[in-house]
Amino acid sequence: MAAFLQAHPYYQANPQLAVAGIIDPTRIDPVTTAYIAKNYIPSTPNGFLLSTGTATDNYNQYHGRFDFHITNSDLLTTTLAYQNERTLSPFEGSTIPFPVTNQNRTSYLAITYTRTFTAHLLNELRIVAQRANNLTYQPVGNPGGPSTLGIEITPDDTTGPTIIDFTSFVFSVGYSGQGPTSFINNTFQYGDSLSSIKGKHLMKYGVGFSPYHNNTNFDYFVNGGFFFYGNFQPGSSVASGNPYADLLFGAPDSLYQGAGALSSIRTTSYFAYAQDRYKATSRLTFNYGLRYEYNSPRRDTQGRTFSLIPGEQSTRFVNAPVGLVFPGDRGAPEGVNFPDHTNWAPRFGFALDPAGDGKTSIRGGVGIFYDILSGDANLQFNGLPPFYSADFLSYAAVPGGQTSALNYLSNPYVATGTINPFPSKPPTSTVSFAPYLPFGSSAQYFVRSHLKTPHIDQYNLDIQRVLPQGMALDLAYVGNISHGLTATVDYNPYVLGTYNMRYSLLNGYAPGNNSAYSWLDTFDNVTYANYNSLQVRLTKHLTEVSVVGPMAFTFAYTHSKNLDNVSGFRERNYQVPYYNRRQFYADSDTDVPNNVVFSGTWYVPFDKWIESSPKVITKGWRVSPIFTWRSGFPLDVLAGLTRNLGNDPGPSGAGDQELVRADLVGTKVTTQNPYHEVGPDGVGSIYFQQANFSNARLQNLENAALVTPPTSGYTYGTLPRNFFRGPTRANTDVEVAKQFSMANDKIQGQFIVDFFNIFNSAQFGAPNWSIGSSTFGEITTTYDPRIIQLAVRITF
Repeated sequence: MAAFLQAHPYYQANPQLAVAGIIDPTRIDPVTTAYIAKNYIPSTPNGFLLSTGTATDNYNQYHGRFDFHITNSDLLTTTLAYQNERTLSPFEGSTIPFPVTNQNRTSYLAITYTRTFTAHLLNELRIVAQRANNLTYQPVGNPGGPSTLGIEITPDDTTGPTIIDFTSFVFSVGYSGQGPTSFINNTFQYGDSLSSIKGKHLMKYGVGFSPYHNNTNFDYFVNGGFFFYGNFQPGSSVASGNPYADLLFGAPDSLYQGAGALSSIRTTSYFAYAQDRYKATSRLTFNYGLRYEYNSPRRDTQGRTFSLIPGEQSTRFVNAPVGLVFPGDRGAPEGVNFPDHTNWAPRFGFALDPAGDGKTSIRGGVGIFYDILSGDANLQFNGLPPFYSADFLSYAAVPGGQTSALNYLSNPYVATGTINPFPSKPPTSTVSFAPYLPFGSSAQYFVRSHLKTPHIDQYNLDIQRVLPQGMALDLAYVGNISHGLTATVDYNPYVLGTYNMRYSLLNGYAPGNNSAYSWLDTFDNVTYANYNSLQVRLTKHLTEVSVVGPMAFTFAYTHSKNLDNVSGFRERNYQVPYYNRRQFYADSDTDVPNNVVFSGTWYVPFDKWIESSPKVITKGWRVSPIFTWRSGFPLDVLAGLTRNLGNDPGPSGAGDQELVRADLVGTKVTTQNPYHEVGPDGVGSIYFQQANFSNARLQNLENAALVTPPTSGYTYGTLPRNFFRGPTRANTDVEVAKQFSMANDKIQGQFIVDFFNIFNSAQFGAPNWSIGSSTFGEITTTYDPRIIQLAVRITF
């Protein structure tokens, strides 16, 4: 910082004080001064601050049911439910309290009318309505906006001060950039089913439809956020590199400002089915049926979505780049994708009593089950151009000859020579796309217009056997194959061996022609997944055990394998390479090969063991333990590369550097006992050695690709995906309850004590897998310690 002050005497005219790194307090930026005056920037005499705040969580739930027997043949049932949870969170990422509330309210109404025509014919009509009203990240109080701090920006919705964030350190002030947001979902369902018994057949037929409405108002960084990149190294920021000093200078590195965005999503699901349960013999029953589903593509009522269709020019927005189309354009879907009318779902199952003694049963089944396309894909369009404004500003290095305060904080759009696009305005047909190009980037997602409905083929075979002493054994094989689950893939990769980008070329944009597109991350049916498991369960029903007393328990063990090529949106492995969709086919992020659960209930007969003691003390005791153990989750180590706009195809040649794994040094990853190995920095427990991994070769390839595009040797690193595993986890919870009665047994009650993690054992989280981090390979988090919960339940 001393060097910066000497080169910029405006901030300290006294050379001796400049060498000492002392800033002239009269030169502190006026906007920063306003933050300090409002106590938004924490300050203490010794330089250390411990912030505390109050968090609350209030939860209420109500439920009621009414049955009306209109006639002996007519029954009307009404079910009502309502739940309301309101939480207060003091921080939400801020260093000092900027409290926000979250309120989740759900209302539910179900009406069922059952008509019995004959002993063999019954009809059921069902109407359901559900409303979820979620208000998240709502600022507490009446916070002033950017203008009260001297910041000349004009938000779509003023909800608080502009965020100040140090990206290299845990320091941030301001309300969460994720809100305030409201998600209001309305779901309706109308269905009718007819059941008929005829001879050995129990047949059932049904139809129905379900409209769904989502109304979202999403304020994302609506007040803007200033970001300081400095990491105390010269050249790491536009000013001194010291983020605290840069804040005093009024020299952020960037500003991001988002929109207060509305979306209104609509869809309707339809279904029809027919099924039959056929009792072939007294020991063999077949179940079979066929279901058809149709889910209309989710659409925004104002057409605030877009699609990629090569060669098409939008007529709705005539200045849009070629290949970007909107609802209403030729060849464009009305919603985010075209309808899929092929969702036929057959099912078949059987149940067999081989000996006819009721002690052994063999059950099996196979079926196709369709999913509903995730609404998350629609929400990715919320707040995006051209329907709403969004801007990211990067600042130039601080000039050395300034004679007045910078305007980086006070007037960021003027400081960067950018037209202020806020507040957002509804786009006209001739809206300019120049401010939004190149279109795409990691902040925008697309949906493949011919997306299909994902489905799963499920199958199982189950053998159940009654054993002596009130026990039963269940041995099952359960598996499934997933087809067309959605994940993202970049539809604008580099053409291998060149600096040309595929989708840009398809639409006539080549390097030097100011390509209109950057990367185009698109939801598509690219997931390949399958699951197979052996499941064993031994159950002892509640029976009296001599001397010990009444007992029941269940022991369950599952040995399974879950494989996929990508584990879902916003997971660690969230995207597949364009040129090889199966590149990372391996253990899923959620694969758990071994899982053991033991649970039981023991009614402790203290009253029989100690007959001389008062029954009010010794009677009614119950102990219920739950023990769980599972394998560790798979772990991955990425190379730490970042994709960038420009001629940067990276080691893979496709421009998807963020998918590149590190190189494996040796043939395996050696893990260590986290209970014993403490990291050299004393921060966490060492789980694996940093020397097992390297990204040096990959960084060299990355640098070389900036000079000449690779034409061979494309690589995603030598470490296979999810090659090793994190620590196992074992936990024991115990509930102890004492039953009591009052008022001549008219009032019944229970006093309950729950012990979560009763042995208070350290249960380690995943290690830091970010290569280059100072705690790389160390475990710095654990699951909850022992928690004791008390409760009283009264029944009268």
